[in-house]
Amino acid sequence: MIPHPGVLFRRRRSQYTRRSRPTRAMRRDSHPATPSWSPQTKLVVAIGLAVGTIYALYLARGAFGLVAIAGLIAFLLAPAIRFLHERLGWPRPVALLVVYLVAVVAAVLVGLLVTAATVSSLQQMDLPGMAADVRNWLLEVTTEFRTITIFGVTVDLSGVMDRLRSLLTTPPGDGAGGPPIIGLDPDQIGALLSQLVGGAYSVLAMVLGLFMSLIVTLLVAIYFNADSRRIHDGALSLVPAAYRDDALRVAARIKGIWTGYLYGQLVNSIITGFMVFVVLAAIGLPGAFLMGLIMALLNMIPTFGPIFAAVPGILAALVSGSSRLDMSNLGFAALVTIIYVVVVQLQANLIAPRVMGSAVQLRPVTIIVGLIVGVGVAGLLGALLAVPVIATVKTVALYLYDRVIDADPFQRDGLADC
Repeated sequence: MIPHPGVLFRRRRSQYTRRSRPTRAMRRDSHPATPSWSPQTKLVVAIGLAVGTIYALYLARGAFGLVAIAGLIAFLLAPAIRFLHERLGWPRPVALLVVYLVAVVAAVLVGLLVTAATVSSLQQMDLPGMAADVRNWLLEVTTEFRTITIFGVTVDLSGVMDRLRSLLTTPPGDGAGGPPIIGLDPDQIGALLSQLVGGAYSVLAMVLGLFMSLIVTLLVAIYFNADSRRIHDGALSLVPAAYRDDALRVAARIKGIWTGYLYGQLVNSIITGFMVFVVLAAIGLPGAFLMGLIMALLNMIPTFGPIFAAVPGILAALVSGSSRLDMSNLGFAALVTIIYVVVVQLQANLIAPRVMGSAVQLRPVTIIVGLIVGVGVAGLLGALLAVPVIATVKTVALYLYDRVIDADPFQRDGLADC
């Protein structure tokens, strides 16, 4: 049977095309090999990349806070996403959506409950009454402390006390014993309305800015979680193959630092704040919930946070006294001070070691210096993240130092368990 001429033509054309089409290897080999860069060229390129990276980071410094918060959110929610995806077999996009939806709803509910409880605590404290008590106490001070004696030298404070008493006893207004009389003409009314509109616009702009920042932060956090594997593989590909095992072990240690510190500090703060609330409510301090909330929030800042958190509670005890204990305000303030000292010592020596373990392994002086530097560089966020950042830098620095002196970096405490 003789094939159709068209079939023969297609066969010959296909054979010709297959023979004449270069393969991928042929195309790759057809390009001449480019010469390697000289050491000088590599040095210039490396310096240029370093300078360009530093300059880009400098230009983007305003977004560091937002990116850091987004990274914290993604880091804290990553275990839940992995559990739903790897253990329960949920599709990763579904697990991501469910975790973030639950987190947002929980944050809104907790915020509403905390706000309602805070308002109730403020009502219990009777702030106008506390202001009146402070005024009366200051009036007593102006009467009793007219002079003081220091090392046998008598200092006359009558002028200062008279001025303070005058400020406390002069009624609001023009100082003549009555409220000031203000006449408003149309121009003044227009100016007042302009100020009100400007103030309302500023408040609205601030609220919208905060809302947009929150949305952008959540979107960045979702991106971090969605592309976590790609980010991990991309960062690992930058490491030479011979050192990738070391990089993975150091990264595991750094992950342990951040996991232990963040979760431990969060649990520690919740327990400490709850203890303060229960004990202060039991002894009758008005606004005990607010004092516990302040302790829970400020306890996230190591060392200095609990000290600052104790100040409002002691002042409230000194001004308002106890609603249950029959004792003077000064004695009650001393009791509250002792309670704060005991609670802080318990959280530092009993609670924190159990919930945080040996995550950071930093000396107290290092933590204090790090907090000072962190506040100076990044404010409150710097104070919150100073400890894990210093521990991370320490881990990387020790690894590099051991490599320089040809020692095994994983024989050190903290790196040996990686």
